[in-house]
Amino acid sequence: MRNVSKFLQIAEYVLETLQIYFPCSLEIQEELIRLGYQIPIKTPIPIIYGNYKGYEEGKGSVGPKKQAIIHPSRYGKTLAQMGWQEFNNYYEVPKEQGAILRMELEKVEQDALLHLNFIFKEPKPNYHLERISYRAVEPSKWSNWAMFYIDLNDLPDMIKALSNFINLPNRLCDTSAYVKKEIQQGGQEVSFFFSLGKNYHAKGLGVPIIGYSLCLGCFDHVLPYFDFEGKQHGGSSIITAKLRLLSSGIQTTAKIGLSKMINKHHQFMFKLVAHPDYKKKIKKLDGKMIEGKARGELTYCDHKNKINEVVIDALLFLRVACLTYNFYFNKKSSCYISKSITQCFY
Repeated sequence: MRNVSKFLQIAEYVLETLQIYFPCSLEIQEELIRLGYQIPIKTPIPIIYGNYKGYEEGKGSVGPKKQAIIHPSRYGKTLAQMGWQEFNNYYEVPKEQGAILRMELEKVEQDALLHLNFIFKEPKPNYHLERISYRAVEPSKWSNWAMFYIDLNDLPDMIKALSNFINLPNRLCDTSAYVKKEIQQGGQEVSFFFSLGKNYHAKGLGVPIIGYSLCLGCFDHVLPYFDFEGKQHGGSSIITAKLRLLSSGIQTTAKIGLSKMINKHHQFMFKLVAHPDYKKKIKKLDGKMIEGKARGELTYCDHKNKINEVVIDALLFLRVACLTYNFYFNKKSSCYISKSITQCFY
């Protein structure tokens, strides 16, 4: 049970985009196959997808394409209940609501841990379920698998809000920082993320995090979806399934930095990365073995508290947020935090 009295809420920010690729998890695939679900051909594991804001003026999203979405009727909703409008090959989804990023601070002895929570506004969550697009690389081998983006203009306030609650050590910026460029989605996204130390930089891993706790079943549309699929194609009661994914037993990292997507303004990004040294093997429905990157271990969740969070050392997050600010505003030789630093990143 999460002891809420230990947590100090720092701030909240609008999430412009949230994507969690649960189909990348062989742990979840294995659990659902064990329960008799026809994974992934007849019953795809859903992506949690919200793409609300962040578009440049006059370049708004046209909404999810029909071939990509899992139709709301498969989780008991009509288009009207979802607030969607149907067009030839896509749906227009409402943009006035969405998710927020809640930042909470936890003190553990001498350390300050930052909890980044994904919270959906009432009365209806503004996300939808999508099916994964199988490309040349099988999803279980993907590195980036859960990500969120906020408006870059919120970054200075985020840095200030966090630094107000933690004591900044004099040597916060002593470790050398390196920036790496990454192009993804067929050139649709160009990003720059930071690593501290040459080892992480060489492997393209970003920075280490403390852990995460992400539950597929705590997204309200998911349990009705699997109930529907179980009746259509076979599968035991989804209530008994272990759907909460913990980072226990593996090392995991995050790419934190600057993102520029087609038709969107620059955004501050946070992407969970599966470490290449940790593997997982399962037997698919056809009896063949498949190996991919481990995402952690599964545990049972009653889906009441609906906690979905990533935990990172608060000082480390503050350093990388500052690096992103300095990189975007071309302040390589000065620092938002430390006035004595001579070279912010390489």
